[in-house]
Amino acid sequence: MNIRPRPNWHLWNLVVAILSILVTLMLGLPSLYEFFEERFFLQATSSQTIGETTKFKCVQDKGNWVTIAQQGKVISATPLLTWNTMEFGDHWTPEKRCNVVSDRLNQAVAMNEGRLRDLDLTSGKVQNGYTVICAVNLSQKNCSLENMLLTLKRENAQNPSLVLFKIANFAEGKTERVTINENGGIPQYISLETLVDRSFGSNEGW
Repeated sequence: MNIRPRPNWHLWNLVVAILSILVTLMLGLPSLYEFFEERFFLQATSSQTIGETTKFKCVQDKGNWVTIAQQGKVISATPLLTWNTMEFGDHWTPEKRCNVVSDRLNQAVAMNEGRLRDLDLTSGKVQNGYTVICAVNLSQKNCSLENMLLTLKRENAQNPSLVLFKIANFAEGKTERVTINENGGIPQYISLETLVDRSFGSNEGW
């Protein structure tokens, strides 16, 4: 009598299960690839947006030359600075001052490792005797010819802190003709990061 060996059903079921899983995975590879590609793409895009470097540009707005901030494709809702004085002669036209100061702002950010954080605007006198607005950071707290942004005209040089106050309000879209509290409130330093955030419509800071 020939006795046929019993099939090992447990092993057979295991083989069938493994084959089923492999077939399912093979059929689902495109969707799995798309899933992971989408997840990693979104993360990369988000990181680029968060770390977008701020650039300063000189443009015309309603007939005036103004300095605006740009992050990626987003432009500040209000200008940071406007240029209309001819006090320094025909050579220093509003357009030229706008371009020079915008470039100096970009240089200040580049020297600060591409970051706005810990970069402040303040005022002071430089070697040539002029009163200026300059960009300082943790390692340099005084104005010099190297970090100056703009020279103040004579009337503004008498009260440079008031100029900083007006810059802060102008970035929020407020009128330049503001009332100053005689008890204080005029800043000595203005955070460039907060100034840019305000120009983009953020109310955080100060």
